[in-house]
Amino acid sequence: MANIGTFTAEKDGFTGTLRTLTLNVKVKLVANDKGENESAPDFCLQAAGHDIGAAWKKTSEADAPMCP
Repeated sequence: MANIGTFTAEKDGFTGTLRTLTLNVKVKLVANDKGENESAPDFCLQAAGHDIGAAWKKTSEADAPMCP
């Protein structure tokens, strides 16, 4: 599988870069306060201060974190 991003853990989420053939953007994955909605995303994906996506934590079938 192709790798389109590299990230570094920070105290409030992750910072990194997304790179594709047409995209090269610095982004942040910021922890999302879910409130009472359990299906809300775990992280908001931000670029240049704008929300551009969302991410959820996922656990493999072996019960190991996919992104420790």
